[in-house]
Amino acid sequence: MIEPLPSAVAVGNFDGYHLGHQQLIKRLRALAENMELSARVLTFRPNPKVYFGRSIPLIFTDQQKARILRSQKVDEVIFQPFGRIAHLSAKEFVCRFLISRLGMRALVVGENFRFGAGRTGDTDFLKDMAFSEGFHLEVVPSLTCNNGRVSSSRIRELLLRGDVEEAAHLLGRHYFIDGVVVSGEGRGRKLGFPTINLRTENQVLPNGVFATRVEWKNKLFPAVTNIGSSPTFSRSVRKVETHIIDFDQQIYQNQVRLHFLYKLRNEFRFDTAAELVAQIRHDVRKAFVDKN
Repeated sequence: MIEPLPSAVAVGNFDGYHLGHQQLIKRLRALAENMELSARVLTFRPNPKVYFGRSIPLIFTDQQKARILRSQKVDEVIFQPFGRIAHLSAKEFVCRFLISRLGMRALVVGENFRFGAGRTGDTDFLKDMAFSEGFHLEVVPSLTCNNGRVSSSRIRELLLRGDVEEAAHLLGRHYFIDGVVVSGEGRGRKLGFPTINLRTENQVLPNGVFATRVEWKNKLFPAVTNIGSSPTFSRSVRKVETHIIDFDQQIYQNQVRLHFLYKLRNEFRFDTAAELVAQIRHDVRKAFVDKN
């Protein structure tokens, strides 16, 4: 068996990669450099909460999480199939997995980290293990922002109620979703506001009308996005529809990224198409004329 490279390892779910996660990875990089170790990030697929049957919408897709973690100047990002280690006790996870398989000589975790079968392991347990097994442990304190702890669950709640501005403060960037542009019903073009329809694997889709930016081919375009069921036209299926300002290119089947800037209003039903058109004009003006 090939001996694993001596490593500093950061462990977490990293859903959304918020400011707290960024602090943890920053500490990992510094520790690895100071101790001359390989910097490894360990995360799980699927998310342990999902594995144990909790129905929670995740902020990131696995692809988004992999891309952003691999861009953080670390040596390796490991997506561990959680089912293969879920049965391990806390001690087995440390000794048999982290130390023996990953060559862990230093460990970085958040202060609320729990692990092992039955979630019996915590940071106090790790302190004892670090002493007995001879590895370096760093417990990164939780970050607070706007009178609360920065966490994926808090960000998830903010996004689901449409508060994308507050979520951006905790994420350290605007919330975004990725998707492929697909054909729609053509109703927006008939109203004078053509839209792109986005098919996305992102699970957190805030309801309402938002000022957004469409990222396509490394360029950003101002846009207004509606996420909902278009009650004016009695549609029941939720869709992501975006009107890109002063844009007339056909980009069907193209991959785009949609950045959420701030919420303009809730979605509501209009009695006539003319009233809807007037409201869309107002939304565009509010987003990119009055705001600036």
